[in-house]
Amino acid sequence: IYCCNGTVVGVKASGMSFYVGMQDLGYMNWTSANSQCKNYVSCSNVTSTLPSISHLDTIYQNVSQVNTLLSASGGTQFKETHYWSSTGSANGNEYGYYAVNMSYDTYLWSPITNNHYVRPVLFSY
Repeated sequence: IYCCNGTVVGVKASGMSFYVGMQDLGYMNWTSANSQCKNYVSCSNVTSTLPSISHLDTIYQNVSQVNTLLSASGGTQFKETHYWSSTGSANGNEYGYYAVNMSYDTYLWSPITNNHYVRPVLFSY
């Protein structure tokens, strides 16, 4: 687990190089999602951000362990639904990530007109 000012703010499964935020930040467009993730924590030795497609892929490869750690630490498990990523495309759309029954696929969505769930990732340094 990772704590910030005495509060658990993230968990990390074995072999992961980043922490996963304790809960979804809401259901919103990509611009809001990006902003919310950057403001998730205010510790001097941690950066929080919207996850890349690679981060979301790693989370879903380890989702059972991540969800167990989240539940044990007072967090909420990942939903089987769409999540925003920070990975963009050449035409200005952002990639989203869709996971159902532990399988996944990537989709292109408009960052302004589409709303999806948001979960930050954290990096300590």
